[in-house]
Amino acid sequence: VILNGIGATLTGGGTVGALLTNGTYTLSGTDLTVGTSTIISSGALTVGAGRIYTSTSTLTLVGSITGAGTTTIKHSNLSTGGTLSSNVSFDASGGAVTAAARTYGANVEVINGSGNAVTAGGNATSTSAFMIKAGGSFTAPGATRSLYVGGDYTNYGTFTHNSGKVFFNGTGGQAISGATSSSAFNNIDFSGGGAKTFSGNASTSALTIQSGSGAVTAPSLRHPATT
Repeated sequence: VILNGIGATLTGGGTVGALLTNGTYTLSGTDLTVGTSTIISSGALTVGAGRIYTSTSTLTLVGSITGAGTTTIKHSNLSTGGTLSSNVSFDASGGAVTAAARTYGANVEVINGSGNAVTAGGNATSTSAFMIKAGGSFTAPGATRSLYVGGDYTNYGTFTHNSGKVFFNGTGGQAISGATSSSAFNNIDFSGGGAKTFSGNASTSALTIQSGSGAVTAPSLRHPATT
């Protein structure tokens, strides 16, 4: 299916095997599942609030996906180009997923692990909230890579630090919460003016609070190097 309209509304639901978008569309009314999806440089898809755009095979993004809705990724074939600023949900229920090394411009969540992990493929940035839902499993970038979180961090599933570094760099207040006993970090770096507040226990092997960082409130932050 080729979409080449301008300012059009996409209201049909169901499943499409392959979709090429070179126009501008808004998904509303019902959700849409696509196997192979390509959004070229002139293409733009807005996922409306409450709607879910599910990619099951390949998502090549040169244009943009925006909106208050959610893009669900069920594969490891998300490109690193274009703009992805809808909410993003990684679903590993069908097998392990590698999350592309890129900037995710809204909330990111990891769901439905079913024994499979979502693994960061390199440096990754979530400019808003980052959540691991119950049953979800996330493996952070490796030793020379980093995860950047600009909003709240919530973990109700499994977090594996993979010897990488996590930056909490929000300019607004950030809460680090959930089953934080499962968040054994390797290296934490606090920056950005927003206050950072832990709601429970956490652990890390290295800790840096940058000049200009907001205050860090940690009821029980276990730091092996200093305790």
